[in-house]
Amino acid sequence: MLKSVLMLTSLFTIIVDHHAVRSQGGATQQIEAIVKGRCFAYRFVRPPGLLPIPDVDCDELWANFSSAWTYRESCGQNRSSYENLIHPLNQPLPPNKSLFWEETKDFTHRLANDGKRYVPIESTLIGYVADDLTWCGQTSAPGINFTYCPPYHSCSNEVMFDFWVAASKWFASHAQGEVRVVLNGSLPAGVAYGRNSVFASVELANLRSGIVTKLTALLVHDLDKPKMETCGSQSLLDLKADVLAKNIAFDCLENPPEVKYLLCADLPESPECKQNDCGNLPPYNRGSGVVTGSKEGLCSILLYLALTSVVISMGR
Repeated sequence: MLKSVLMLTSLFTIIVDHHAVRSQGGATQQIEAIVKGRCFAYRFVRPPGLLPIPDVDCDELWANFSSAWTYRESCGQNRSSYENLIHPLNQPLPPNKSLFWEETKDFTHRLANDGKRYVPIESTLIGYVADDLTWCGQTSAPGINFTYCPPYHSCSNEVMFDFWVAASKWFASHAQGEVRVVLNGSLPAGVAYGRNSVFASVELANLRSGIVTKLTALLVHDLDKPKMETCGSQSLLDLKADVLAKNIAFDCLENPPEVKYLLCADLPESPECKQNDCGNLPPYNRGSGVVTGSKEGLCSILLYLALTSVVISMGR
């Protein structure tokens, strides 16, 4: 058993974890070993975060997952086929930590700090095992089409899209307290929130009024690039209206400090990172044990300490 876990864990370590990226070919090679390996890694190797670790049988998890789409056509999927996989997992979400995203996945994962700071769907077991994998079936043996899978959401009830819809519905319906969504304010099209997106049509739609008390939009702007949308732009006003209609409080923040520190950790020379909010700090002088220097120097020290704390927390 231990040997199997170590072998599967070794395989797991070379897998990049990003879902909804469809390759040009068919199902991911060795998908059964990858799913089982990720399940074992989640249970026995992955550092503990904010979530409890479900006591699941990884062989059974694969059986429930694969039975929903193997030996079947890729389109015309019955969405309820995934219920046997998702509902029995019983992984409660902590209050005030659920993190949604749209067009900001990589940054959202950095902000979440591998599930230690916030919990995106990919930090749950069901999201973790399927993230960035491609799968589809065929009626002939071996039941998995390793040659060609239709593009993601290219047909009615496509198997991958239906999985993520079912998983996102479960994730949203179990969120509680204050939740957050990370949106991209630098998209060329200038639409950070679309009502046809999975976040709008599935996740926001399934937030429970009275259980979820507030939704905060974290609007991320790429450093040194034009800001295509702000909290006052139409799509964010649409989001505000949709959230308030569910009797959930709403707030919108543009590059708040926890976001800006992460952006500046990658691009510390950006002019935006050299700007600071230290205008009210008094000058300070050398002598009698008091450190001196310019006001800007003090701000640089404070920013360095903040960035250091972010990097340390990401490495834990």
